Amino acid sequence: MRLLADESLNKLEVDLLRTRGHDLVWIEEETPGVDDQTVLSHATAEKRILLTADKGHFGRLVFIDKQKAPYGIILFRIQKSPSERAKIMVTAIESRIDWERHFSVVRDVNSIRMTPLPID
Repeated sequence: MRLLADESLNKLEVDLLRTRGHDLVWIEEETPGVDDQTVLSHATAEKRILLTADKGHFGRLVFIDKQKAPYGIILFRIQKSPSERAKIMVTAIESRIDWERHFSVVRDVNSIRMTPLPID
């Protein structure tokens, strides 16, 4: 799966996803400090699903500011230790194939809410 992780994800999470074979670009390594609009544009240009733990910002960009996000956004709201959170993230991502065109909120493997993204 082609993924773009913003700076709210940590190295443990990024490394685990990569070891599982996911094609993942991490903003922390590529262009640290860029704004959320640039991150979302980067994900769209590279046809990647955006991964974030940064609540609210990306939802505002797509639902209020109408910025495009055709490949999807997954927001992780997991209140666990970093290692537990990384395992839940991987399990959740690998449990579905329909992430594209959705704004998804993952609280746990069994708690995933998916909202269709606006299509133009």
